[in-house]
Amino acid sequence: SRFGRRVATERDAFEAALKAGFSSLTVTGAALERVPSISHVRFPGIDQQTALIKLDRAGVAASAGSACASGAANTSHVLLAMGMGTTEARTALRFSFGWTTKVGEGAEAAAAVIDALGAHR
Repeated sequence: SRFGRRVATERDAFEAALKAGFSSLTVTGAALERVPSISHVRFPGIDQQTALIKLDRAGVAASAGSACASGAANTSHVLLAMGMGTTEARTALRFSFGWTTKVGEGAEAAAAVIDALGAHR
């Protein structure tokens, strides 16, 4: 769909900019076909709760779990089932893109993430 292509373009720009800003960043499932509106990344060495607070202060919405597990304090059972260790899973964040995402906002969001978490690079 046109929506899927547009959102995937923003997601891909977001991820490319994050990779340039964080050398150790890993995109979950990057080589696989994925939902175009979701970016799931790991920031090794950065605790997800600390990251979420810093991102919230910077105006960037992110989540430490799936939408259906919103508010859960436990490590994601899905990530554990995928073979990710507990330590790795606790550095993972989910970013979502949607109908209101405009052209260029993927790169803008990545710049805000890099600025907010940059001291941890």
